[in-house]
Amino acid sequence: MDPFPGANVGPYRLDRKVGEGAFGAVWSGTHRENGDRAAFKVLLPTAAASPEQVSRFHREADLLARVQSRNVARMIDFVVDPQLGVVLVMELIDGELLSDLLHASKLDVATTLDLGMQLLAGVRDLHAEGIVHRDLKPNNVMLCSGAPDGSRRVVIFDLGLGRLLRSADGPKSQSRSLTPSFVVLGTLACIAPEQVLDARHVTERADLYAIGVILHYALTGHYPFDSHDERTLARDKVTLEAPPFLLGATDEVLLGLRDIVARAIRLRPADRYPTAAAMLADLDLVGEKLARAKSRSAPPPPAPKPSRRLGLWLAVVVVVAALASALASR
Repeated sequence: MDPFPGANVGPYRLDRKVGEGAFGAVWSGTHRENGDRAAFKVLLPTAAASPEQVSRFHREADLLARVQSRNVARMIDFVVDPQLGVVLVMELIDGELLSDLLHASKLDVATTLDLGMQLLAGVRDLHAEGIVHRDLKPNNVMLCSGAPDGSRRVVIFDLGLGRLLRSADGPKSQSRSLTPSFVVLGTLACIAPEQVLDARHVTERADLYAIGVILHYALTGHYPFDSHDERTLARDKVTLEAPPFLLGATDEVLLGLRDIVARAIRLRPADRYPTAAAMLADLDLVGEKLARAKSRSAPPPPAPKPSRRLGLWLAVVVVVAALASALASR
């Protein structure tokens, strides 16, 4: 049965469909007793009939349950409904897809820096639990408003292609891979070269590559490899270094950001950043340079105006001085 507005799923009620992908649909809804809002991910009928897709859905729930991060969508519940099958209940994220924002315009350096820092914070939390996302792209990133300082929270979601490399305690996961060696997982424009060749054995550096690609797109309006022909795109990715981007500027902030992106999207994983924390540290340094540049270019504060009381005292002093001078001349 397909979901419909008003359908009950466990203790929840579905309200409306908010999106649909290749394998699942996302609905918004409400807990019938306490009124809490939530998002519900439901497999489409064709995906629900596939044991592999059902296994991936269960794996996504397992991965999300491991992560507590400000920058990763939070799982609330996991319901098995007799009509809809498995339903993933998640934090309802109100905001704008990063893909929609980037489609409208490029980002400035300050916004790109903030985007990169928050993406890396989320990925750092994923990697701390031994999870590689494997499908980081603008369509899987949401920007949420409502922070007291006016900033936007960056939230990574959709761990449907995520893989558990190891537990947080260190040993490798022995779970059976759901990915045949000849299948390319992820969005070709964003995934790392090694993921094109073998998605089963990618490491955390594949996610850092994807973040580099997203930042490249944010600054330039295009991907490092942007061919419309998939075979050409795949061939270039696995054989060539990404071409450097030039924005016609020479300030140290932009050059620093360009160098970070260039390192993140190197062809060989060993030439990239080893960890999200290392890449985040370099972005922090560029952020400090930007803060100093802004402070140097800020206009000086206006001179304080004399208070009304000070003005009256000055007037008295002038009058007294004038009288003293007149008396002295007599």
